[in-house]
Amino acid sequence: MRVQTHIHFFCVVAFFLCAPLRAFAATDIASDITNDTEWTVEGSPYVVSFAGNDAYFQHYLTVPSGVTLTIDPGVVVKFDAYNGIAVNGTLRAPGTADNPIIFTSLEDDTAGGDTNGDGADTTPADRQWMHLQFNPGSSGAFKHAIVRYGGAMILFAVNTGIQNSGGTLTIDHTTLAHNGFDGLGQYGGQTTLTNSLISDQSIGIRMFGGELDISDTRIYNNSASGIDHYWDGTLSITRSEIDHNGEGITAEGNGSVTVSNSSIHD
Repeated sequence: MRVQTHIHFFCVVAFFLCAPLRAFAATDIASDITNDTEWTVEGSPYVVSFAGNDAYFQHYLTVPSGVTLTIDPGVVVKFDAYNGIAVNGTLRAPGTADNPIIFTSLEDDTAGGDTNGDGADTTPADRQWMHLQFNPGSSGAFKHAIVRYGGAMILFAVNTGIQNSGGTLTIDHTTLAHNGFDGLGQYGGQTTLTNSLISDQSIGIRMFGGELDISDTRIYNNSASGIDHYWDGTLSITRSEIDHNGEGITAEGNGSVTVSNSSIHD
């Protein structure tokens, strides 16, 4: 009996020593938001791992119409592969200069620590999760936020960091970087982008429709183009710098582009 007791004790100790740290260091989110919800620093980082990580289908945590998800300053939100957030209601991310809100890959140990408990076995890279998607009638507000390593390539999905498909967005003092194909995908609705940095994608901003007002923003180091105004919609750029991209602005289709007090250069 004494030997058996020691074996049980050893197994319990081994379990706690060897088990992944994620269960102790993060809040797992694996179901939709159903009523107004606040994600706090005390629960950070939050890990969105909704409906698995099947490479053939995207998996969205849904914020339904009439519901608000508020993310507090300093919170880190991490996404498992092929996961993202689809907003039909409201997403508010009011960070501060000292405590930005970070949306990133589960493999990014520089924000929120080694959440997946694998040490240095994995590192963050473009396209490791989906994107933040705003559907018709939704609204979103980002301030002092960082969105990086999204834009996963998948069937029937847009490869971008933030996608507006018909909502009303304000994005201020926010960085969109290393999000695969596009940093911001403007497909419909209205987006106001101010005081922000858009860098290190293939295309900084891709516009297909709606209204996009950009001011006091730098768009740089995107390999194909800073802005691709591809199809339709109204684009206004004021007091901004578009530099060191493959091309500055490419435009085709029936939309309109207005640029004032801005610099476009290599």
